[in-house]
Amino acid sequence: MSVVTLDESISENLRRATGIVELRDGAGKVLGVFAPFFRSEQDFTQLIRRILPHPDDVRHQKAVNEKTFSTDEVKAHLRSLGAA
Repeated sequence: MSVVTLDESISENLRRATGIVELRDGAGKVLGVFAPFFRSEQDFTQLIRRILPHPDDVRHQKAVNEKTFSTDEVKAHLRSLGAA
């Protein structure tokens, strides 16, 4: 695991967190998620639900018989829209 040392201002903000915190850079790009020490099973469950898709959604997507697209195909399509 990597270790990142935070400055005191950021550390203090994270110490006050009562739940899961989404971390973003100055441009608004998501960098990751910070989870304070789990105080309860509910805290842990909240993190898992935020990160992982719901099992019912996965089952539904697998059951639907429709065309799907790879990430590369979606990116290519989006690029083509920007070029138009």
